Amino acid sequence: MKKGFLFTLAAALAMCFVGCNPENTTPDNGGGDNNSYSQLIVGTWLIDTMIVNGEEMTPENIQLSFYAGGTGLLNDNGETQNNEFGWSINGQDITITPRSDTEEIFHIELLTSTECTFTGNTIPGTDMTASVRVHMTKVGGGNPDPGPGPGPGPNPEGFPANTMWEFHYDTTMAVEGITVQMNMTYSLDFINATNCDLGMNYVVSYMSIPMADTSMVFPMTYTYNSTSDEGIFTIADPESSESDTLPFVYNENDNTIIIDVPEEYFQGDDDDEGPDMPMPTHWVFQRVR
Repeated sequence: MKKGFLFTLAAALAMCFVGCNPENTTPDNGGGDNNSYSQLIVGTWLIDTMIVNGEEMTPENIQLSFYAGGTGLLNDNGETQNNEFGWSINGQDITITPRSDTEEIFHIELLTSTECTFTGNTIPGTDMTASVRVHMTKVGGGNPDPGPGPGPGPNPEGFPANTMWEFHYDTTMAVEGITVQMNMTYSLDFINATNCDLGMNYVVSYMSIPMADTSMVFPMTYTYNSTSDEGIFTIADPESSESDTLPFVYNENDNTIIIDVPEEYFQGDDDDEGPDMPMPTHWVFQRVR
């Protein structure tokens, strides 16, 4: 049997590399293509300067975490309860939607892998209207520091249902004689007690400038034994009636979900060479919701 879902991913990633042009190093931040902004914003940011109506009103230890897929979390001095938000980017505008469903639109003036500046007419995280200019510095990857315990918020009833997890993996490889960076983000969204989405996003960059972006989502079903903290994912092959299974383990001590992927899951049939991609086989997911 062809291990369809991961092999399909690797094949799509190979196509991503075919379209890369390492000689084109001009960043495209805005102008209708927001792939670079959408990738660069993913991470945890500390607000280090905030100007409100011309006066500095920088809050103490406010962090914004933007996760791949359009969700986020505001951390106010360790307080995260009910602070989730959604986000989307169109050109150089970022729309943030808190739990109140009131959209806040900000204009991105600067966004790199380490700093971000945006302006708007609403104080972030509030419904207060004012002329605002915010500068942030990236302090971490796509996950906030969960601290001790079960991570952001208590474990919901029927755990792991209604939780989300992410695994980040960065590596380098040679494409047409040029060394490029590849940033991978895998996500697990436990929709309910039986269904889960496996999301995968790969960004290929040259000199920190994103050149290609590949995203895929695989619907799965799962079972979980809360006594042994072990479970099994089942993924249907979209090209056949067959399915693949992947065991996973929840580690209560460090609040992680671990998946060890057999290497053959990235391979095709015997007559199919398959792409030679640097795919990680040990996935350690941190809880982000």
